[in-house]
Amino acid sequence: MRKKQSIYIGIGVGAALVAIAVIYLITDMQNTPKADSLVLDFTYDEAFKNIGENLKSNGIVMSLDLRFKDYKNAEICRNFFAKPEMQKLVEYCASAELRDGNKSFLGNLHMVGSPDAPKLVVVLLQSDPMISQVEQIKTIFGSVIVELVCTCWEEVKPGGYDTVGDWINALRDFHTSGDKPHSASKALPLASKHLQIELTTNKAGYLWELLIAR
Repeated sequence: MRKKQSIYIGIGVGAALVAIAVIYLITDMQNTPKADSLVLDFTYDEAFKNIGENLKSNGIVMSLDLRFKDYKNAEICRNFFAKPEMQKLVEYCASAELRDGNKSFLGNLHMVGSPDAPKLVVVLLQSDPMISQVEQIKTIFGSVIVELVCTCWEEVKPGGYDTVGDWINALRDFHTSGDKPHSASKALPLASKHLQIELTTNKAGYLWELLIAR
């Protein structure tokens, strides 16, 4: 029961942020989004397995994922989008918890879509006010991108960023240089997908978010 509670906490922290960010991300790419056009090219099983193995090799532990078939009764599914027409795209949800080698909670990996395939991947990570977890954030975001998007970041350099770490550093520096509560990167195209990161100040420090969609 404790494991489930901690996962739900992670979901709750990011719910409003997802509603804001995903609408921008998808409507920016699709004027009239259709379910088929948003399906990602991997299954839930493939994604969780590959990410879990990658993270394990980097000292990050991912829990077994929870699947929510009865999406109308699962908070992560029911409140993912603010707009009803976008919420209709959500038929199925899956979530896993991320912890460091000391079993300290880092955040959650969420996927939503149809029962057959995800349409959106969201990684939510909490850092302290000093962002002392920045290297873990870079490791997790980097691992997810490698496994779900491509291994081509350093070749393509989307947005002009040499590495995923440079992209994260740029958003961190921009956000912490002022007093704005929320900052977001531009959506970057990479290997037929689009990526975006967001950063929000909260009581515990900062909430980091990575989104991957078509």
